[in-house]
Amino acid sequence: MSPDARNELPTRLLPNRGGPPGSRVEVLFEWSVRGLLAVAALGVLLAITRDLRRAGPAPALPRDDGSVRFGLDEAKRRAVFADIASHEPSNIALGQAGFPGQPWSQEDHRCAMERGTQADVARRFGLTMTQVYLILDEGIRNHWPGVDGQPLNPRSVPLQPRKKQ
Repeated sequence: MSPDARNELPTRLLPNRGGPPGSRVEVLFEWSVRGLLAVAALGVLLAITRDLRRAGPAPALPRDDGSVRFGLDEAKRRAVFADIASHEPSNIALGQAGFPGQPWSQEDHRCAMERGTQADVARRFGLTMTQVYLILDEGIRNHWPGVDGQPLNPRSVPLQPRKKQ
């Protein structure tokens, strides 16, 4: 085999099966396999997205009434915010460890982990993700204290795409 032949990408999915290259039998066999793979991939996709497709619209938030917002009094909202804020230092540390020297990627990684934290908080407090995000927003806007007694940092690191090396 020539060195050039080893570097070429295969154009065929499968080796010859029952006929000369490009024969009707071979083409039918190859397209049958491709079709089966496509059906299998579609089945996996449908299984993964089943809950999302079956879910109805999110319930409407209760009307705000005095000190009650998003269906919760301020004490409960502050407790939810404190729970979210308590995970901030560890999420920041994990983001920095995952992408040393890349501030935007660290921030992106931290935010991805915080979504998991917020989903956990929503489950434990019996809230929707919408309520949790609204409470987080309220706490940041009103400068509610985090774990260290200081408000959470509302700023995000500006996007700086990684340079190709």
